[in-house]
Amino acid sequence: PIAKVAGLQSRDDDLDIADFS
Repeated sequence: PIAKVAGLQSRDDDLDIADFS
């Protein structure tokens, strides 16, 4: 969600965070 777009790390978006890593 928005959290991943902003580059923030969210426990709920672990998978999405991997994309930003």
